[in-house]
Amino acid sequence: IKALFPEVSEKIAQMKDEKNLFPNISDFDSDELSLLLKPSVNSSDFVDRLKKIVMKVSAHKTNYSLYSDLYNESLFRVYNILVRFADEVCSEELSMSVGLTARLLMKVVQQAKVPFHGEPIEGLQVMGFLETRGLDFSHICLLSASNKQLPPSAEISSFIPLSIRTGFNMTSVEHKNALFAYYFSRLVQRADDVTLVYNSTCDSQNTDGQMSRYMLQMLVENKNFEIRKYDIQNLVPSITTESLSVKKNDEIVKKMLDRFSSNSEKPLSPSAINTYFECPLKFYFRYGLGLKEPNAEEDGISSTDLGTIFHAVMEEIYNGFIRKKRDSQISADDLKSLKDEEIYMLIDHFINIHYYKIDKFKTSPKSVSQFHGHLLLARNLLLEFVRKQLAVDSRLKDLVYLSSEEKVVVPIEIDVNGEAKQIFVGGIVDRQDSVDGGKRRIVDYKTGGDLPSSIKSIDELFAYENRKKVHYQLQILIYSSLVHKVKKVDVTPVLNFVNQKSEAVECVLKMSKEVVGDKGKPKKVDEPIVVNDEFCDEFDKKMKKALSDIFNLNLDFTQTEDPDKFCDFCAFLQICRKRKE
Repeated sequence: IKALFPEVSEKIAQMKDEKNLFPNISDFDSDELSLLLKPSVNSSDFVDRLKKIVMKVSAHKTNYSLYSDLYNESLFRVYNILVRFADEVCSEELSMSVGLTARLLMKVVQQAKVPFHGEPIEGLQVMGFLETRGLDFSHICLLSASNKQLPPSAEISSFIPLSIRTGFNMTSVEHKNALFAYYFSRLVQRADDVTLVYNSTCDSQNTDGQMSRYMLQMLVENKNFEIRKYDIQNLVPSITTESLSVKKNDEIVKKMLDRFSSNSEKPLSPSAINTYFECPLKFYFRYGLGLKEPNAEEDGISSTDLGTIFHAVMEEIYNGFIRKKRDSQISADDLKSLKDEEIYMLIDHFINIHYYKIDKFKTSPKSVSQFHGHLLLARNLLLEFVRKQLAVDSRLKDLVYLSSEEKVVVPIEIDVNGEAKQIFVGGIVDRQDSVDGGKRRIVDYKTGGDLPSSIKSIDELFAYENRKKVHYQLQILIYSSLVHKVKKVDVTPVLNFVNQKSEAVECVLKMSKEVVGDKGKPKKVDEPIVVNDEFCDEFDKKMKKALSDIFNLNLDFTQTEDPDKFCDFCAFLQICRKRKE
């Protein structure tokens, strides 16, 4: 297509850049684009387009002489079929749908036979079965010697009954079979060696996986000939997946230390720490080698883009209230006063920025009329998410909005192979606010995923088992501990899931705690976690130990122990092969 239709290739590349995965028909106005990409009006138009495409292919000059020798005859034959098909089938009297025309035409082309011409006195002679009549060969290689192909299925399309055909000595199936049996016997009688090839694969249309009956006859009758039988198979070697690991050395550790200790702009993020616990080898690929995950082509807006746009919309909504009121106190009436049209304007604005990557100062933004089906659905879904989050916030008492998308970075001193080293840990906190007269909260928006359960202990957060269960908890607790260190305030971590069916669910993180029951017996209750000095004392010890393990020379970067949960959508699956694709 790139060589024959350069305009089409350019248009496809343009649509990919603009993420226009569902184009309109008006996008294909030029002759070259409409020839390939516009739907056909009727069967005649469909066949005419195919004729033009075949002519364009045949006129294309190529450097490969093999292409011209082998395919020019095929193109000529296909063109003749299209011309005849247009004259006899695509007439005004016979009306067929484009789909039926395509299926019928495909069947005709599949059954067509193409005569190839070669030099008759030298080289390898390639000819049809009937062309061998009256000729003798020293060496014969007969292909397609399967049961249904040698002899071919002898079907006679006739209104004359078989008994009448036999009585008047007309051509019958038996007569055709006898002719082919004679041609075969005459062909091989003077040859020095004969190679017969058949396909043992069962195919309901072309072969039943059995050799021709002529071959069976030779095996039974010609006992004095040397007959050798070979089974040729395309054996696929079994792939043995070996455990893959990378041994740490001084160079690897130094490279990672340089990355996370010298630049506070690129700290070790909570998601990176989670990645290490889920799969140390994946952590090495991403943060040790710096391999980037490829941008996957998706049919619609990705979950990542959806979350990014939602975060940006929520940030702008609350910043808008502060600019308007000049006060960070947000009331339920403020949230309820927000109209759908205002939210849609923000959604459209950030779709242009984060999905289309349009610079509002350099490029005109796309209007809603230019959005395609998947974006319109995402637009409505984002409105629903925002409404659910605002409904949750409207029920909060004394809500004071503090910040959104604030970067928090803290230097942490850890032990690296017996030496004290400092690395930066941090990232972007979705939202900080206070409720109930000043209780500080860290809010993490979630547009996907399952609701978390309470954690049993801090040790559970830093264990390699059950990572899916504590993924969200560890991430927000790291953010909360960093905010506690920077702001010197107690923090309550909260996860807001806006992807639930009826309404958003606000999950205050809880941890099991043993208390004395009514009858003096100990029992466990789930209590909300407050990140304070006491909590951070134990949490920081565990986190420093985990950070030291990342740089520990005695601990290799190994594959995950839970491939069912972490390998399906891993970008490095083809390298690692922990789980076969």
